[in-house]
Amino acid sequence: MRKLGKMITLLAATTIMAVGMITTAFAADAITPTEFYYGTEAMTAPQTFSYNNSNFINGKYYQGVVVPVNVTKAGSLKVVTTATSVLKDINIEVYSDAACTNRMEYLTDLKVGSTTVEDYVSFSNAGTYYIKFDSYCYNGEDVYTNTFTVQTGFYTLDAKVIKDGETITYYRNSGEDKYVFNYTATKTGKVTVTLPYSMGSYVTFVDSGKTVCEKKWVSDLTSDSQASFAVKKGKTYKFEVTSNGTSYGKEQSFSLKETAVKAKSGAKRAKAVKIKKGKTVKGIVTAGDKKANWYKFTVKKKKPVTITLDGNVENNLKFTIYNKKGKKIDSTSYYGYKRDLKLTYSTTYGKANAGTYYIKIEKANANSNGVYSIKWK
Repeated sequence: MRKLGKMITLLAATTIMAVGMITTAFAADAITPTEFYYGTEAMTAPQTFSYNNSNFINGKYYQGVVVPVNVTKAGSLKVVTTATSVLKDINIEVYSDAACTNRMEYLTDLKVGSTTVEDYVSFSNAGTYYIKFDSYCYNGEDVYTNTFTVQTGFYTLDAKVIKDGETITYYRNSGEDKYVFNYTATKTGKVTVTLPYSMGSYVTFVDSGKTVCEKKWVSDLTSDSQASFAVKKGKTYKFEVTSNGTSYGKEQSFSLKETAVKAKSGAKRAKAVKIKKGKTVKGIVTAGDKKANWYKFTVKKKKPVTITLDGNVENNLKFTIYNKKGKKIDSTSYYGYKRDLKLTYSTTYGKANAGTYYIKIEKANANSNGVYSIKWK
Protein backbone atom coordinates (compact mmCIF):
# COMPACT_ATOMS: atom_id res chain seq x y z
CA MET A 1 0.00 0.00 0.00
CA ARG A 2 2.90 2.39 0.77
CA LYS A 3 4.49 1.63 -2.58
CA LEU A 4 1.22 2.48 -4.35
CA GLY A 5 1.00 5.74 -2.38
CA LYS A 6 4.55 6.71 -3.46
CA MET A 7 3.70 5.97 -7.10
CA ILE A 8 0.57 8.15 -6.93
CA THR A 9 2.57 10.97 -5.31
CA LEU A 10 5.24 10.71 -8.02
CA LEU A 11 2.65 10.81 -10.80
CA ALA A 12 0.96 13.83 -9.21
CA ALA A 13 4.26 15.70 -8.94
CA THR A 14 5.06 14.92 -12.59
CA THR A 15 1.66 16.19 -13.68
CA ILE A 16 2.05 19.45 -11.73
CA MET A 17 5.51 19.97 -13.25
CA ALA A 18 4.15 19.44 -16.77
CA VAL A 19 1.40 22.04 -16.24
CA GLY A 20 3.94 24.62 -15.03
CA MET A 21 6.26 24.09 -18.04
CA ILE A 22 5.91 23.97 -21.81
CA THR A 23 4.55 20.52 -22.48
CA THR A 24 5.18 18.40 -25.54
CA ALA A 25 1.45 18.50 -26.30
CA PHE A 26 1.84 22.14 -27.38
CA ALA A 27 5.29 21.92 -28.97
CA ALA A 28 5.40 21.67 -32.76
CA ASP A 29 7.73 19.80 -35.07
CA ALA A 30 11.12 21.50 -35.54
CA ILE A 31 11.72 23.88 -38.42
CA THR A 32 15.00 23.80 -40.38
CA PRO A 33 15.37 27.21 -42.08
CA THR A 34 16.41 27.72 -45.68
CA GLU A 35 20.08 28.72 -45.69
CA PHE A 36 20.49 31.83 -47.80
CA TYR A 37 23.47 32.34 -50.08
CA TYR A 38 22.41 35.30 -52.20
CA GLY A 39 19.58 36.21 -49.84
CA THR A 40 17.03 36.01 -52.65
CA GLU A 41 16.31 32.29 -52.30
CA ALA A 42 12.81 31.20 -51.30
CA MET A 43 12.20 30.80 -47.60
CA THR A 44 10.82 27.58 -46.16
CA ALA A 45 7.34 26.70 -47.34
CA PRO A 46 4.65 28.16 -45.03
CA GLN A 47 4.02 25.86 -42.07
CA THR A 48 0.65 26.19 -40.38
CA PHE A 49 0.26 26.33 -36.59
CA SER A 50 -2.86 26.68 -34.48
CA TYR A 51 -3.85 26.90 -30.82
CA ASN A 52 -6.98 27.77 -28.88
CA ASN A 53 -8.09 28.91 -25.44
CA SER A 54 -7.63 25.43 -23.96
CA ASN A 55 -3.96 25.05 -24.99
CA PHE A 56 -2.40 26.44 -21.81
CA ILE A 57 1.29 27.18 -22.15
CA ASN A 58 2.10 29.21 -19.03
CA GLY A 59 -0.15 28.57 -16.08
CA LYS A 60 -3.73 29.73 -16.54
CA TYR A 61 -2.99 33.05 -18.24
CA TYR A 62 -1.47 32.18 -21.59
CA GLN A 63 -2.21 29.73 -24.37
CA GLY A 64 -0.01 29.04 -27.36
CA VAL A 65 2.48 26.83 -29.17
CA VAL A 66 6.28 26.48 -29.16
CA VAL A 67 8.13 25.94 -32.45
CA PRO A 68 11.69 24.52 -32.29
CA VAL A 69 14.15 25.88 -34.88
CA ASN A 70 17.32 24.02 -35.86
CA VAL A 71 20.27 26.40 -36.29
CA THR A 72 23.38 24.79 -37.78
CA LYS A 73 25.83 27.72 -37.50
CA ALA A 74 26.21 31.31 -36.36
CA GLY A 75 24.10 33.85 -38.20
CA SER A 76 20.70 35.54 -38.30
CA LEU A 77 17.26 33.97 -38.63
CA LYS A 78 14.54 35.68 -40.65
CA VAL A 79 11.03 34.86 -39.39
CA VAL A 80 7.88 35.78 -41.31
CA THR A 81 4.60 35.15 -39.50
CA THR A 82 1.36 35.49 -41.46
CA ALA A 83 -2.15 35.47 -40.02
CA THR A 84 -4.68 32.97 -41.28
CA SER A 85 -7.25 33.65 -38.58
CA VAL A 86 -6.12 35.58 -35.50
CA LEU A 87 -8.71 36.46 -32.84
CA LYS A 88 -6.24 37.22 -30.03
CA ASP A 89 -2.99 39.21 -30.32
CA ILE A 90 -0.03 36.86 -30.61
CA ASN A 91 3.17 37.53 -28.66
CA ILE A 92 6.29 36.15 -30.36
CA GLU A 93 9.46 35.45 -28.37
CA VAL A 94 12.64 33.46 -28.90
CA TYR A 95 14.17 31.24 -26.20
CA SER A 96 17.30 29.17 -25.91
CA ASP A 97 15.58 26.35 -23.98
CA ALA A 98 12.55 24.14 -24.56
CA ALA A 99 10.99 25.18 -21.25
CA CYS A 100 11.08 28.79 -22.46
CA THR A 101 12.73 30.17 -19.33
CA ASN A 102 15.72 31.87 -20.97
CA ARG A 103 14.35 34.50 -23.32
CA MET A 104 16.72 35.77 -26.02
CA GLU A 105 14.56 38.17 -28.01
CA TYR A 106 11.15 39.75 -28.27
CA LEU A 107 9.84 39.75 -31.83
CA THR A 108 7.02 41.88 -33.26
CA ASP A 109 3.54 40.96 -32.04
CA LEU A 110 1.05 39.72 -34.62
CA LYS A 111 -1.99 41.74 -33.67
CA VAL A 112 -5.62 41.17 -34.55
CA GLY A 113 -6.22 42.79 -37.93
CA SER A 114 -2.57 42.53 -38.98
CA THR A 115 -1.55 40.41 -41.93
CA THR A 116 2.20 39.72 -41.64
CA VAL A 117 5.12 40.54 -39.36
CA GLU A 118 8.78 40.08 -40.29
CA ASP A 119 11.59 39.81 -37.76
CA TYR A 120 15.25 38.85 -37.37
CA VAL A 121 17.08 37.21 -34.51
CA SER A 122 20.79 36.39 -34.39
CA PHE A 123 22.62 33.41 -32.91
CA SER A 124 26.28 33.05 -31.96
CA ASN A 125 26.20 29.26 -31.85
CA ALA A 126 24.56 26.30 -33.53
CA GLY A 127 21.78 24.53 -31.66
CA THR A 128 18.02 24.19 -31.30
CA TYR A 129 16.18 27.34 -30.31
CA TYR A 130 12.50 27.89 -29.59
CA ILE A 131 9.96 30.42 -30.84
CA LYS A 132 7.00 30.80 -28.54
CA PHE A 133 3.71 32.08 -29.94
CA ASP A 134 1.16 32.81 -27.22
CA SER A 135 -1.88 34.91 -26.32
CA TYR A 136 -3.25 36.21 -23.02
CA CYS A 137 -6.62 34.89 -21.92
CA TYR A 138 -7.31 34.52 -18.19
CA ASN A 139 -8.24 30.92 -17.42
CA GLY A 140 -9.17 30.40 -21.07
CA GLU A 141 -12.51 32.13 -20.53
CA ASP A 142 -12.68 33.61 -24.04
CA VAL A 143 -13.32 31.02 -26.70
CA TYR A 144 -10.92 31.58 -29.61
CA THR A 145 -8.61 29.86 -32.05
CA ASN A 146 -5.51 31.45 -33.58
CA THR A 147 -4.18 30.03 -36.85
CA PHE A 148 -1.09 31.34 -38.64
CA THR A 149 1.83 30.30 -40.86
CA VAL A 150 5.56 30.63 -40.31
CA GLN A 151 8.36 30.87 -42.89
CA THR A 152 12.07 31.06 -42.09
CA GLY A 153 15.39 31.71 -43.77
CA PHE A 154 18.92 31.95 -42.40
CA TYR A 155 21.77 34.37 -43.14
CA THR A 156 25.12 32.80 -42.26
CA LEU A 157 28.42 34.52 -41.54
CA ASP A 158 30.20 32.19 -43.99
CA ALA A 159 32.56 33.71 -46.57
CA LYS A 160 30.92 33.82 -50.01
CA VAL A 161 32.12 33.87 -53.59
CA ILE A 162 30.68 36.73 -55.63
CA LYS A 163 30.84 37.20 -59.40
CA ASP A 164 30.45 40.10 -61.80
CA GLY A 165 26.92 41.49 -61.78
CA GLU A 166 25.83 39.67 -58.63
CA THR A 167 24.30 41.00 -55.43
CA ILE A 168 24.44 39.19 -52.09
CA THR A 169 22.02 40.20 -49.36
CA TYR A 170 22.88 39.70 -45.70
CA TYR A 171 21.71 40.70 -42.24
CA ARG A 172 23.97 42.50 -39.78
CA ASN A 173 23.35 41.94 -36.09
CA SER A 174 26.43 43.85 -34.95
CA GLY A 175 28.77 46.36 -36.53
CA GLU A 176 31.63 44.04 -35.62
CA ASP A 177 30.19 41.19 -37.71
CA LYS A 178 32.62 40.62 -40.59
CA TYR A 179 31.27 39.56 -43.97
CA VAL A 180 33.84 38.23 -46.44
CA PHE A 181 33.33 38.19 -50.21
CA ASN A 182 35.87 36.44 -52.44
CA TYR A 183 36.06 37.45 -56.07
CA THR A 184 38.10 36.30 -59.09
CA ALA A 185 38.40 38.93 -61.82
CA THR A 186 37.24 37.93 -65.29
CA LYS A 187 38.40 41.23 -66.77
CA THR A 188 41.43 43.46 -66.32
CA GLY A 189 40.18 46.84 -65.22
CA LYS A 190 38.09 48.23 -62.42
CA VAL A 191 35.80 46.51 -59.95
CA THR A 192 33.15 48.60 -58.23
CA VAL A 193 31.33 47.44 -55.11
CA THR A 194 28.10 49.02 -53.89
CA LEU A 195 26.85 48.93 -50.31
CA PRO A 196 23.65 51.00 -50.01
CA TYR A 197 23.38 51.37 -46.23
CA SER A 198 22.64 54.71 -44.57
CA MET A 199 24.55 53.84 -41.38
CA GLY A 200 27.65 53.24 -43.49
CA SER A 201 29.98 50.30 -44.05
CA TYR A 202 33.75 49.81 -43.89
CA VAL A 203 35.28 47.99 -46.87
CA THR A 204 38.71 46.36 -46.65
CA PHE A 205 40.18 45.28 -50.00
CA VAL A 206 42.87 42.58 -50.02
CA ASP A 207 45.07 41.90 -53.07
CA SER A 208 47.60 39.03 -53.04
CA GLY A 209 47.45 38.93 -49.25
CA LYS A 210 48.18 42.65 -49.01
CA THR A 211 45.65 45.04 -47.55
CA VAL A 212 45.28 47.65 -50.27
CA CYS A 213 42.56 49.56 -48.52
CA GLU A 214 41.62 49.15 -44.88
CA LYS A 215 38.15 50.14 -43.72
CA LYS A 216 37.20 52.51 -46.53
CA TRP A 217 34.00 54.28 -45.49
CA VAL A 218 31.02 54.04 -47.85
CA SER A 219 27.47 55.23 -47.14
CA ASP A 220 24.43 56.11 -49.22
CA LEU A 221 23.67 58.81 -46.65
CA THR A 222 26.47 60.84 -48.26
CA SER A 223 25.65 59.62 -51.81
CA ASP A 224 28.92 57.70 -51.78
CA SER A 225 27.90 54.07 -51.41
CA GLN A 226 30.53 52.76 -53.83
CA ALA A 227 34.23 51.93 -53.82
CA SER A 228 36.37 51.02 -56.86
CA PHE A 229 39.66 49.17 -57.18
CA ALA A 230 42.04 48.05 -59.95
CA VAL A 231 42.06 44.31 -60.73
CA LYS A 232 43.72 41.98 -63.20
CA LYS A 233 42.06 39.10 -64.99
CA GLY A 234 42.45 35.72 -63.30
CA LYS A 235 43.51 37.05 -59.91
CA THR A 236 41.48 36.43 -56.76
CA TYR A 237 40.69 39.27 -54.36
CA LYS A 238 38.92 39.55 -51.04
CA PHE A 239 36.53 42.13 -49.61
CA GLU A 240 35.90 42.33 -45.87
CA VAL A 241 32.88 44.34 -44.74
CA THR A 242 32.12 45.65 -41.26
CA SER A 243 30.07 48.57 -40.03
CA ASN A 244 29.37 50.81 -37.08
CA GLY A 245 25.69 49.94 -37.02
CA THR A 246 23.21 47.09 -37.18
CA SER A 247 20.59 46.27 -39.80
CA TYR A 248 17.69 47.50 -37.64
CA GLY A 249 15.29 44.99 -39.14
CA LYS A 250 16.41 45.50 -42.75
CA GLU A 251 18.71 43.44 -44.93
CA GLN A 252 21.90 44.91 -46.33
CA SER A 253 23.47 44.12 -49.67
CA PHE A 254 26.85 43.88 -51.40
CA SER A 255 26.92 44.26 -55.20
CA LEU A 256 29.88 43.87 -57.54
CA LYS A 257 30.41 45.13 -61.08
CA GLU A 258 33.44 44.73 -63.33
CA THR A 259 34.47 47.28 -65.95
CA ALA A 260 37.08 46.30 -68.50
CA VAL A 261 39.90 48.83 -68.93
CA LYS A 262 42.16 48.73 -71.96
CA ALA A 263 45.33 49.80 -70.21
CA LYS A 264 48.44 50.90 -72.08
CA SER A 265 51.89 51.68 -70.75
CA GLY A 266 55.56 50.93 -71.23
CA ALA A 267 57.44 48.89 -68.66
CA LYS A 268 60.50 51.15 -69.00
CA ARG A 269 61.43 54.55 -70.39
CA ALA A 270 62.63 53.15 -73.72
CA LYS A 271 59.23 51.45 -74.20
CA ALA A 272 57.13 54.45 -73.18
CA VAL A 273 53.67 54.60 -74.80
CA LYS A 274 53.10 57.72 -76.89
CA ILE A 275 50.16 59.92 -75.95
CA LYS A 276 48.80 62.03 -78.80
CA LYS A 277 47.57 65.53 -78.06
CA GLY A 278 44.00 65.51 -76.79
CA LYS A 279 43.82 61.70 -76.65
CA THR A 280 43.27 59.69 -73.46
CA VAL A 281 45.34 56.71 -72.39
CA LYS A 282 44.33 54.50 -69.47
CA GLY A 283 46.50 52.65 -66.98
CA ILE A 284 46.29 50.24 -64.06
CA VAL A 285 48.42 49.76 -60.97
CA THR A 286 47.85 46.86 -58.55
CA ALA A 287 49.57 45.67 -55.39
CA GLY A 288 51.32 42.88 -57.26
CA ASP A 289 52.96 45.17 -59.81
CA LYS A 290 56.70 45.73 -59.57
CA LYS A 291 57.32 47.92 -62.62
CA ALA A 292 56.32 51.53 -63.31
CA ASN A 293 54.12 52.71 -66.19
CA TRP A 294 55.87 54.93 -68.76
CA TYR A 295 54.38 57.41 -71.25
CA LYS A 296 55.72 60.11 -73.54
CA PHE A 297 54.38 63.02 -75.53
CA THR A 298 55.88 65.58 -77.87
CA VAL A 299 55.27 69.32 -77.83
CA LYS A 300 55.97 70.57 -81.36
CA LYS A 301 56.20 74.25 -80.52
CA LYS A 302 56.35 76.45 -77.47
CA LYS A 303 52.88 76.57 -75.89
CA PRO A 304 50.99 76.19 -72.60
CA VAL A 305 50.64 72.48 -71.68
CA THR A 306 48.20 70.91 -69.23
CA ILE A 307 48.37 67.25 -68.20
CA THR A 308 45.09 65.85 -66.85
CA LEU A 309 44.88 62.84 -64.55
CA ASP A 310 41.61 61.21 -63.53
CA GLY A 311 40.75 57.95 -61.78
CA ASN A 312 40.20 55.89 -58.63
CA VAL A 313 43.30 55.45 -56.48
CA GLU A 314 44.06 53.91 -53.08
CA ASN A 315 47.32 54.62 -51.22
CA ASN A 316 48.25 57.15 -53.91
CA LEU A 317 50.50 56.94 -56.95
CA LYS A 318 53.73 58.79 -57.69
CA PHE A 319 53.74 60.96 -60.82
CA THR A 320 57.08 62.12 -62.23
CA ILE A 321 57.88 63.96 -65.46
CA TYR A 322 61.27 64.00 -67.22
CA ASN A 323 62.74 65.75 -70.20
CA LYS A 324 64.20 63.98 -73.20
CA LYS A 325 67.61 63.77 -71.53
CA GLY A 326 66.15 62.01 -68.48
CA LYS A 327 66.36 64.98 -66.15
CA LYS A 328 63.51 65.10 -63.62
CA ILE A 329 61.33 68.15 -64.14
CA ASP A 330 58.73 67.64 -61.43
CA SER A 331 57.21 65.01 -59.16
CA THR A 332 53.98 64.83 -57.20
CA SER A 333 51.63 62.39 -55.46
CA TYR A 334 48.35 61.53 -57.15
CA TYR A 335 45.45 60.54 -54.86
CA GLY A 336 42.76 60.04 -57.47
CA TYR A 337 39.95 62.15 -58.90
CA LYS A 338 40.47 64.72 -61.64
CA ARG A 339 43.60 66.83 -61.43
CA ASP A 340 45.23 69.23 -63.88
CA LEU A 341 48.99 69.66 -63.84
CA LYS A 342 50.69 72.55 -65.62
CA LEU A 343 53.94 71.80 -67.40
CA THR A 344 56.15 74.71 -66.34
CA TYR A 345 59.64 73.38 -67.04
CA SER A 346 61.72 75.67 -69.31
CA THR A 347 58.76 77.95 -69.87
CA THR A 348 58.53 81.48 -71.02
CA TYR A 349 55.41 83.32 -69.85
CA GLY A 350 53.71 79.99 -69.04
CA LYS A 351 54.59 78.26 -72.29
CA ALA A 352 56.39 74.88 -72.38
CA ASN A 353 59.32 74.52 -74.73
CA ALA A 354 59.11 72.24 -77.72
CA GLY A 355 60.44 68.74 -77.15
CA THR A 356 59.63 65.24 -75.92
CA TYR A 357 58.61 64.67 -72.31
CA TYR A 358 58.36 61.42 -70.37
CA ILE A 359 55.85 60.55 -67.63
CA LYS A 360 56.46 57.84 -65.04
CA ILE A 361 53.56 56.59 -62.90
CA GLU A 362 54.45 54.18 -60.13
CA LYS A 363 53.31 52.90 -56.76
CA ALA A 364 53.91 55.27 -53.88
CA ASN A 365 54.01 52.26 -51.54
CA ALA A 366 53.63 48.48 -51.67
CA ASN A 367 49.83 48.64 -51.41
CA SER A 368 49.13 51.29 -54.04
CA ASN A 369 46.20 50.48 -56.30
CA GLY A 370 44.49 52.46 -58.99
CA VAL A 371 42.84 52.84 -62.36
CA TYR A 372 43.63 56.15 -64.03
CA SER A 373 43.49 58.03 -67.30
CA ILE A 374 45.97 60.57 -68.63
CA LYS A 375 45.88 63.08 -71.44
CA TRP A 376 47.53 66.38 -72.39
CA LYS A 377 46.66 69.42 -74.39
